[in-house]
Amino acid sequence: MPRRSSMRSIDGRSLDLDDVIAVARRGEPVRLAPAAAKRVDASRRALETVVAKGSLAYGIKTGFGELANVAISDADVRALQLNLLRSHAIGLGPPLRRDEVRAALLLRANTLAMGYSGVRRILVSRLLAALPPWRTWASCSSARAKPKSADRFFQGQEPSRRRTSLPSSSSPKKASRSSMGRP
Repeated sequence: MPRRSSMRSIDGRSLDLDDVIAVARRGEPVRLAPAAAKRVDASRRALETVVAKGSLAYGIKTGFGELANVAISDADVRALQLNLLRSHAIGLGPPLRRDEVRAALLLRANTLAMGYSGVRRILVSRLLAALPPWRTWASCSSARAKPKSADRFFQGQEPSRRRTSLPSSSSPKKASRSSMGRP
């Protein structure tokens, strides 16, 4: 990770354990390196070109997994992306420690700084700037740290501060087939 004075920079290529510890535990500031910003921007332009041409691209204009060969209409693309984000935002467990949150944000931002994902640069900037209370999140496709209000966060909306809780053990709810998303 290139260093300039006290500000650390992520470039997607040189992050090491000492850098992660410095940012996560000591709260050292970090920014996106200019060369990485150019790669992220170029990747985004390439993605926009694919979309503008109407080409099918996995997970952008197609479904996922077994639905990879199913084209998604232009009218449904935004809903597809939002539903993907929501489908991965489930969680349990105690809040993560601040250093765990900072490490998770840094590692995800560094991965995106490689410039292969097609994300907008603002996403990387928001990941570096965000330190919300987190919980351990898991999805059916991976076990990654994700914020409880991920969909609102990534849409640039203020995360909800409402707390929710599970039903008490004295009043357990049985899951019906319809509540589990099954017919």
